[in-house]
Order: sequence, then C-alpha cells, then structure tokens
Amino acid sequence: MKNKTKFYLILILITAIGFFSISRCFFHGNKYSEEYSLNTSIYWNLAPLVIDDLGGGDYTWAEAVLEDWCAGSGTENDPYIIENVAINGGNSTSCMEIKQSSVHFIIRNCTLTNSANNDAGIYLYKVENGKLVDNNCSLNNGFGILVYMVSFINISNNNVNNNILGMYLYKCNQSSITENIISENQNKGIYLKENCNYNEILHNSVNDNQDSGIYLSLSYHTDIMHNIANNNKWDGIHLFGSDHNTISENIIEYNKHYGISLLRSDNNLITENEIIYVLSCIEQDEECQDNTINNNSCTRSIIDEDFLDEDFPPLIIILIIALSFGAVVIIAVIVYWHRKRK
Repeated sequence: MKNKTKFYLILILITAIGFFSISRCFFHGNKYSEEYSLNTSIYWNLAPLVIDDLGGGDYTWAEAVLEDWCAGSGTENDPYIIENVAINGGNSTSCMEIKQSSVHFIIRNCTLTNSANNDAGIYLYKVENGKLVDNNCSLNNGFGILVYMVSFINISNNNVNNNILGMYLYKCNQSSITENIISENQNKGIYLKENCNYNEILHNSVNDNQDSGIYLSLSYHTDIMHNIANNNKWDGIHLFGSDHNTISENIIEYNKHYGISLLRSDNNLITENEIIYVLSCIEQDEECQDNTINNNSCTRSIIDEDFLDEDFPPLIIILIIALSFGAVVIIAVIVYWHRKRK
C-alpha cells in the first residue's frame, strides 16, 4: 500500500510540473523574450530637438556644443557626444533629429520615447559618421529609430521595443546594426529599404514583432549573421528583390510563417542557420535565381502554427488547463480513498 501511495504522489508531482510548464509557456512568453526598463541614469530632461548643420533646426553642432548636454569637437578622435538625455516627444514630433551632418558624433545612453506617428525616437537624415549606442528608443508611436539617406552609421546596444516599427533604414550604406534588442514592435523589427547596400546586421535579438523580424527590400551586399529572430508574426528573415546578401549562423525559431523567405532575390548565400520552422524552413519563389542554400539545420516545430497566433481562441488553452487541474484532483481523490481504506 505504501508503494501505491508513493506512486500516486509521484503522478501528482509530474502532473503539477506539466501544468506549471504549460502555464509558463502560454502566459509568460518564450525563453527569448527580453526584459527592458527605461534608463534611470538621467541628467537632462529636454524638449524635442533638431540639430541641422545647415541651420534648419534648433541648433547646429557648433551651437549644440555650448549646451551642458553636448560635448566634443566633431572630429573622429573627439566626436560630438550627446548622452544621459531623456526626451518625451509628446506624441507630436520626433524626440531627437540629426540632419545634414558629416561630422563625427555619438548619441549615447539616452531615453527617447513617445514620438508621433511617422516620427521616431531618433531620426537621422542625410548624415554620416554617427553612432547610436546604448539608447532606449521604446514606446514610440512611430519608429524606434529612423535612418534616411545615410552612410557610415553604427547602431549598437540599443533597446528598441514596443514601437510601431523598430528600425527603419532607407538608402543606408556601409553601416552596421549590432547587438540591439528589437522586440514587440507592431510591424517589422529591422527594415532595410531601397538601395541599402554593404551593411552589416550582426548579433541582434529580434523577437516577438508583429511582422517579419529582419526584412530587406531592394537592398544588396548585406551580411545578416549571428542574430536571433524568434516568434515573429511573419518570417524570421525576409528578402524581397535583394541580391548578393549573406544570411549565416542565425538562430531562427517559431516564426509564424517561414524561417527564411526569398522573393525575387538572386545570388544570396544562406548557410549554417539553425531554424525551427512552422510552415516552411527556407522558402524561395520561382523568380529567384542562383541562391546558394546549404548546411542549414531545419527542424519542424511540434507546436501547430495556431498556437503561435495570439488571436487564437483561448478555448484550447482553457481546456488544457482544465484537464491538467482535473487530473491532479482525480489523483488526489484516489490517494485519499486508498489511505482511508487503510
């Protein structure tokens, strides 16, 4: 009788663990979700500002450097630095805009939030030689970071979460996007559009976005490597009309549509990616030519795609929880009954 009691107690424990795991899966998200918080090392709370070296903004760099929140001289060895600044866009404009600038500058350790629709936490227009480092560009009503017609820009170690679109780069060349966390945006995570060439997208976490994680459109010669792109609502990585790119050594799991998708894209190298797919691992349409696809690990997800859709009716989840709870109750009753017979 004691052995039976131990057996039933073990069954209760196993069932409880299963119930806990199911609850964690459905109510606490996946293991790649990133926690983030607004920067607390703030020295200056500023109104939205525009630095335009042709004089069309609030400041030129020569004028901005006279403020306490800006330092440097704009050279490669002594760049202008703006750091420890918090700006709330008030849902009316971009938080910080840098325009028509060729000097060296760094935007660092700033919190830029609540921009207007079609505006951004940080907006760069016709600039080069800039670095965006360790900023929090989250909770904007438009873009987290918007980069338009730039070159030699480094975007690294930023939190870009809960915006309409994470990072949007248009006609951007010879720039790098590295080690950023880009998640839970209502559209794409990283979007390079139209003649974004010779760029690097490396070591980013691009998860839980409502469209594709990383999307290239009409962009060429870009390396997409060592990224994590999981649980995005469309594809992990998507190329449209984009040629001569390398997609390598990325972890791409549980995206709603395809792991990697290519449309009208030629001469791309796709190799050594680890993909757990829902609909298809690597998909290319009939207009694609001369893509090299080899040495990728493709594993079919055991989770049906409907379970990855947040709009899926909760009836199944409720049923699983109810069955798990019911099993615990039944086993407890059996154990109690056997003990009472003793």
